[in-house]
Formats: sequence, structure tokens, C-alpha cells
Amino acid sequence: MTRIRDVGRVELGAQTYSQFLDMDGQPAAGIAVFQLPDANALDVGKAVEAEMKRLAAGFPGGIAYSVPFDTTRFVRASISEVYMTLVEAAVLVLLVIVVFLQSWRATLVPATTVPVTIIGAFAAMAALGFGVNLLTLFALVLAIGIVVDDAIIVVEGSAKYVEQGVEPKQAAARAMNELLRPILAITLVLLCVFLPASILPGSWGSSIASSRWSSRRPR
Repeated sequence: MTRIRDVGRVELGAQTYSQFLDMDGQPAAGIAVFQLPDANALDVGKAVEAEMKRLAAGFPGGIAYSVPFDTTRFVRASISEVYMTLVEAAVLVLLVIVVFLQSWRATLVPATTVPVTIIGAFAAMAALGFGVNLLTLFALVLAIGIVVDDAIIVVEGSAKYVEQGVEPKQAAARAMNELLRPILAITLVLLCVFLPASILPGSWGSSIASSRWSSRRPR
């Protein structure tokens, strides 16, 4: 029978001695928490915080925990930026249409297109398996900007024919006949700019392909 003490010794030590961790001048131990590609970053952060609070009740005296670096703050900030974009887009659309067209009824068109766009964008993201992350939030902001610009153009084009005495329904049809191809061209050009990022090789392409934070439970 060969025992460990016959060939070596066992002692409690660190995995590596090339790195040391301290916080505010006090010795500390660091734990990095990573999420799986199909996990929700905000849910993981909340679950980790709840678990640490539960474990802290049994810590020995003089030991405490803190979270010095939390990446979910960037996600929350991005979500706040989406809200700000919605508010800014609504205010700018109202100003542009009221100042140039002087019609409160015309503001209803962009006011309804933005919610429809957001609902459609989230439906498409869910169908494709994408969740809310920094990339999809950026895409959502881009979609809101495109729809608001297109809505202003269509409203102005329809108002031109209404001023000429054309019925509103026919005026909208004529405006769309004129503006459909330019609007589609602008949208396709923007798609051609951003879509190739999803098929990029290397680490950048892999990070884009794997950055799907769905609404499943945290792991």
C-alpha cells in the first residue's frame, strides 16, 4: 500500500502564487461568476446577490463580501438608454410635425408606429432565439430611429397631397407609391451595414453569435 506521505506531502495552499488579491489594503479572495450563453444576465446577478446575502449570515466574524465589479450595470444602463431614446424620439417627432405640418392629428401616425415597431422587433428576436443584450438593444435603438424617420417622411408626403385637395386615403396611397422604394432602399442599406457582423469569423463573431441572454432561469 502506497500512501501520499510516502511520495510527497499535502498542505493547504493556493492554486497559483503568481497572483494576489486584496481590497482596500485588506487580504481578500475573489470569485468570478460567469453566465452560460442561454442565461439571463440580470437574473444571474440577482440570484448571486441573493445567495451571497444568505451565505453572509453564516460568515465568521471579521469576514464580509462585496461586489466590486458588476457587469449587469452596463445592461441596466443600456436598457435605460432605450427608454431615453423612446422619449427623445417621441419629443422630436412631435416637435417636427407640429412645427412644420401644424397638425396634431398627423402626430398620431408616428406615435403608433413606434410601439408597433418595438412589439415587432421583440417578436422577431424571440422567434430567432435572441434575448435582450447590448447588441439587441443597439439594434432596437437603430430600429426606432429608422421607423421614426420613415414615419415623418410618409406623413409629410401625405400632407403634401392633402393640401392639394386629395382625399386623405388617396393621399397616403400616392405618398407610399412615391416613397416606398426609397424607404426600402434606406432600410436595406442599413441592414447591409450591420448584418455582416453576425457572420464575422474569429472571437468577435463568436461573441456576437453566443451573446444570447434569454429569459430562461439562471444557471
